[in-house]
Amino acid sequence: MNDGSNPPDATSKTGNAEPTVAQAKETQLEEQKTRQFETQGKIFQNQIKVQKGKIIGIKNHIVSLKNQFDEWSTSFAQDSDAPACWTSTYYTPYYKSWCDTGRNLKNQYDAALAQLAQEKARLEEMQENIRRKGYGNSVYDPD
Repeated sequence: MNDGSNPPDATSKTGNAEPTVAQAKETQLEEQKTRQFETQGKIFQNQIKVQKGKIIGIKNHIVSLKNQFDEWSTSFAQDSDAPACWTSTYYTPYYKSWCDTGRNLKNQYDAALAQLAQEKARLEEMQENIRRKGYGNSVYDPD
C-alpha cells in the first residue's frame, strides 16, 4: 500500500547518507595520516643524509690528518735530531715546537677517530629508530 510518498525509501536514503559522510571523513583522516607519514619519512631521510654527510666529512678530515702526520713522520725520520722529541732536549724552543706539531696531529687524529665512532653509532641508532617506526630502507638508508 504505497501512497506515493515512499517513506521507507526516504528513511533508507537518509540512513545511507550519514555513513557516506562518515566514510568520507574516515578516508580524509587516512589520507592525512598517510601524508603525515610520508612527510615524516622525508624528514627522517634528510636527517640520515645529514648524518652520513657528517661521517664523510670526518672521514675526509681523518685522511687529511693522516697525510699531514705521514708528512711530518717522513721529515722526522730524515732528521738526525728527531730523537730529541723523547728526551729532555724536547723542552728547548726549537724541538718543542717541532715535536708538538707531530703530537698535535696524532691527538687530532685520535680524537677524529673517536668522533667517527660516535657518529657511526648515532647513525645506526637513528636508522634503528626509523625502522621501528615502520619506514622502509629508502628512508633509513637513502643513497
